Amino acid sequence: MIGRVFDFIFPLECIACGASGSHCCESCLSSVPMLPRFWKEPELRASAAFAYGHPLVRRLLHDLKFEQWSCAERPLEVLVRQWCVKIGSGWCPPGTIVLPVPLHATRLRERGFNQAMMLANIVASSLGVPCREAWLTRSLRTKPQTDVENRAKNVATAFQARLPASAKGRSILLVDDVWTTGATMRSCAKTLRAAGAGSVQGFALAWGRGELHKQLK
Repeated sequence: MIGRVFDFIFPLECIACGASGSHCCESCLSSVPMLPRFWKEPELRASAAFAYGHPLVRRLLHDLKFEQWSCAERPLEVLVRQWCVKIGSGWCPPGTIVLPVPLHATRLRERGFNQAMMLANIVASSLGVPCREAWLTRSLRTKPQTDVENRAKNVATAFQARLPASAKGRSILLVDDVWTTGATMRSCAKTLRAAGAGSVQGFALAWGRGELHKQLK
């Protein structure tokens, strides 16, 4: 939580150009191209909006997720809403419910928040649909994997879903921060379908692994 304390102690400067007033200024944010990718699979169809290799996208997610800097929330909200305006309305049939990809309870306690929940709330408010959290949980704490096959095995039984009767057969929009191999979201989708959900869509803010290809402040 120390990052959230620093938010209030030090004046904000744009991480890209150094302009004062925000963690990432509007001008620099507007320069980030939305490069959507789409997947259509038996478990779900999914969309991811921005390349994780873009230095601003990667840095903002890192600052929120690992540094716990709340000042990164507003720039990320701007990026999420771009997807909602341009693409998201077509991914929410009537009756859709938004769910975040969950963290294991231990990791949630360590981090203090679930970044996917923050993004899910933005998506839900932008599209005018409800957001729920407790219906999908992570029962196993998995380790990060870089190998596609191992990652799929790693998360195959990691999730549990408990849908109320009112949610049976309804469309679900899963939200996560980054789509890498897609194994996590596929596992969530299979679990939700087995629990009685209707169609399952997925949205991730970024796709790919990527590397910072230039130095930011």
